[in-house]
Amino acid sequence: MTGFENSIVVCIKEVARVLRGCALLLVLSGCATGSGGSFSDGGSSEGSGNGYEQAVFRSGVLFSVGVEVGGEKEFESEDFRVRETGDAVLPIIGSVNLSGLTLAEATDVLVGLYKPYYTDIPIVRMQFLMDEGSSPWGYVTVLGRVRKPGRVSLPPTLDMTVSGAIQEADGFDTSANMTAIRITRTGKDHVKTKMTVNINKIGEDGDAGQDVRLRAGDVVFVPERIF
Repeated sequence: MTGFENSIVVCIKEVARVLRGCALLLVLSGCATGSGGSFSDGGSSEGSGNGYEQAVFRSGVLFSVGVEVGGEKEFESEDFRVRETGDAVLPIIGSVNLSGLTLAEATDVLVGLYKPYYTDIPIVRMQFLMDEGSSPWGYVTVLGRVRKPGRVSLPPTLDMTVSGAIQEADGFDTSANMTAIRITRTGKDHVKTKMTVNINKIGEDGDAGQDVRLRAGDVVFVPERIF
């Protein structure tokens, strides 16, 4: 075999090796998805900065507004609500469209709107408030061996975790299996992803990663402990 032929054989072997490596990567990638996969802990909203979804103003949201100028409080109220049209009626400036804005963005808007009415730059403080009944930010469902199974409303901070949801469901039942809590999440493409967490590891091992941050629509199931 000539040197040229040897070079061709070596090249063919190298290509085959690379192709085998690519096939292995594809297999491994496929194994990381599906019912046994884990969640990416965070949302997909733009501008979140920290990777988490941020609460935004939407129809039905209850919030408070306070305005302070030159160290003096101009007004403060906790009974403002976003209407179906996305706007809210505020003192002095009237109707303001807040739909889709975060707290920080809405605050900047109000500062600009109130500024022409005062000599000094106004300080505006806004806060989301929890309303009785369903949350405009959605809910998670807690089922199984908890004392009060059912829906748990998400707070405006959107920082509900597995332990927090179970606490809102009045805690574990005496027969709960705390080492195999199952969470099901449905993606935008309607594909369900499942994972299992061991809530005991949070306290025993300090494994905060087990306390998964939940999203609207998640289902948390606490199975029964087998004695």
